[in-house]
Amino acid sequence: MRLDRRSLMMMAAAAPGAALSSRVLAAPGFAHLGAPPTLPRVSEALESVLKRTGAPALGYAAVGPNGLIALDVAGRRRITVDDYVTQDDLWHIGSNTKAMTAALYARLVEAGKAKWGATLSELFPDIKAEAPWASVKIEDVLAHRSGVSDNGLIDQGWLIKAHNDTRPVVEQRADFAARLLTHAPTGKFGEFEYANANYILAGAAMERITRTDWETAVGTELFGPLQMTTAAFGPPTGPQPWGHEPGPNGVLTPVDPLHDVADNPPVFGPAGRVHLSLTDYAKFARVFLTGGGGFLSPQSLAKLARPWDGKEGYALGWQYYENRGWADGPVLAHEGSNTLWRTMALIAPAKPVAYLLVTNCGGDAGQQAVQLMAARLIAQQVDPDDTTAVTPPR
Repeated sequence: MRLDRRSLMMMAAAAPGAALSSRVLAAPGFAHLGAPPTLPRVSEALESVLKRTGAPALGYAAVGPNGLIALDVAGRRRITVDDYVTQDDLWHIGSNTKAMTAALYARLVEAGKAKWGATLSELFPDIKAEAPWASVKIEDVLAHRSGVSDNGLIDQGWLIKAHNDTRPVVEQRADFAARLLTHAPTGKFGEFEYANANYILAGAAMERITRTDWETAVGTELFGPLQMTTAAFGPPTGPQPWGHEPGPNGVLTPVDPLHDVADNPPVFGPAGRVHLSLTDYAKFARVFLTGGGGFLSPQSLAKLARPWDGKEGYALGWQYYENRGWADGPVLAHEGSNTLWRTMALIAPAKPVAYLLVTNCGGDAGQQAVQLMAARLIAQQVDPDDTTAVTPPR
């Protein structure tokens, strides 16, 4: 079994919105331009970014309250093969899964199955937790302010065991939660520390609430109602893009999705293992442009978007920025990566518009590709009320 430097990087690779470049988030304000840019202009931008960064493939969706405004992709599924991506292709979104996990908890609250303010002692009554965990709330966990740290929990030895673990993921996550809660915190409560362990813990809590695995719960409560038919877990297989491993001198190597280290182990699910089409990702983004769109209440959306300390910072599954000129108000943002793929989501509810960027490589090339393309879309400022610029792929 090959577990190398990349495998160790996976535990910290799903970067939050705090990693977004100032070029993207501090873009100057733009007047409302009316008609959106034509797709050929945007396609040229895709090709330009691919050439500049060396990324194998790149795609984007611009979303308004009425649905897709524009969608396009360019490049190769594998950098070594002339097999080109299509608008129907599936993309691994890494840690952008976290916003879906937080939204799942909000759905459970609205259904009366869970509550905000629930403490870890209430969520895990059968675990004799160390005293510091007793008063930690689910919001603290989802906002990475719980005192949970990946340090000491997720290392190479644990990753090897997790990849080889054939038990149901419910058992794996329950064991993870017990291991975490029966030891003293290695982080400091109230201080932001981004940790995938927070979302594995949250997933374990929701599995107790729903009495099923997180994968089934998120499928039933989120993918199903939003008709996200392509959403699934792990790297996409079959005739789809492959993730690419960055190596020395920026050389990219395609990684077979059937290899056991083509993604984080299944126990990571709630923290970052979803793949889906851009069309389906747009359906999730639209929830945040429509006051919940009948899927979540405005009150739940406000909860998900509220930073832990009420100021700019990490909210529940999103990085929150108070005001950006191009957005006419606040922005919800996140970047995700398992080191082989890269995704960026920018949600501007006041505009209202969302930009979703995906690429099938990690490292600097992947990050630069999604950030450069986001900047191009912001500069062109598509019309959020126009849905004639694209025919959604079938």
